[in-house]
Amino acid sequence: MERRLPPVRAITFGSVCLALLISMPWLGWWPLPILAGVVFCVFMTDRHLASYRQPEYRVLIVWLLSVAAIGYASLQTEGLRSPLTPWFAIPAVALAVRFRLRGVITGIALTAAVLATMTISTPVARPVHLPTSAWLAADITLVISTVGYTMTLLYVDLQNRDRALVDPLTGMLNRHALQLRLTELAQQARFNSTPISFVVGDVDHFKQINDTYGHELGDRALESVGATLRAHLRAYDLAYRLGGEEFLIVLPGTDRKGALFVAERLRSAVAAIPSFPTTLTMSFGVGSARGDRFDYRDLLRRTDEALYCAKASGRNCVISEEDAALLARVHHQQEVATQSASTS
Repeated sequence: MERRLPPVRAITFGSVCLALLISMPWLGWWPLPILAGVVFCVFMTDRHLASYRQPEYRVLIVWLLSVAAIGYASLQTEGLRSPLTPWFAIPAVALAVRFRLRGVITGIALTAAVLATMTISTPVARPVHLPTSAWLAADITLVISTVGYTMTLLYVDLQNRDRALVDPLTGMLNRHALQLRLTELAQQARFNSTPISFVVGDVDHFKQINDTYGHELGDRALESVGATLRAHLRAYDLAYRLGGEEFLIVLPGTDRKGALFVAERLRSAVAAIPSFPTTLTMSFGVGSARGDRFDYRDLLRRTDEALYCAKASGRNCVISEEDAALLARVHHQQEVATQSASTS
């Protein structure tokens, strides 16, 4: 948050300075030194903020100084009827940007105390008759400052939400995002009576890549894999990084045949990734379910079993859950035959 505030504060102070300059023929020059003092304190506090043991108290003191400056300037220009009084909203908005609930409540209480004090002094405040241009400048300053702080707060909130749902390395959705989407996927599948398919992919020999070429190259490999998977999916397909080198592709409305086609396309695309000391390949497992029988855990388990079968079958291949079950039965029959032969 602190890294994003200096441009907003610069715009705010610039707007305030411009409004005061426009009003100078009627107000005089005295507000400018007050503004300069507040700007200096803010600048010095920001410059040494990292060295303070409890920076929140320093920030609160400077914030209170800005409230006091607005209060003093308002008292010099008709008190509560002053065109500067609405500027109390500027530090009030800044509260939510920099403090938690306790700090916000404290700041509101202090602002209310200043306003209450002004009610006593307003009847004796010096009357000032400002033209429309000065009032307009003050109002525009309030709008610009409020929008600037609000946009900063909104942007950081959206950024934090993205970080909570998006894997920072690959840019793909993470497991938490998948959990949030599961209920919706299940309802859509049941309501539309359409199939839903999972494709689980795993980078082959990824531990060997890390051990041989280092984790930096391993991260680059995952970045390339993530970008390749996203580039070869439809807009409504969902791609998630489950963790490590394992990825899940959710294909709403796609049956087993369509999912196998997508998985094979992804496998070929990953194998064609250039610029690495070793060829990247992935193994894929494919599982499907009818919309009225969709169960996330069961479908993911069956798809994982297909992936393990693809790994056991030599890697860099695509195996469906039906093929995995068939291979498991054949393997079981071979074991039974071998045991029978050895017993005989």
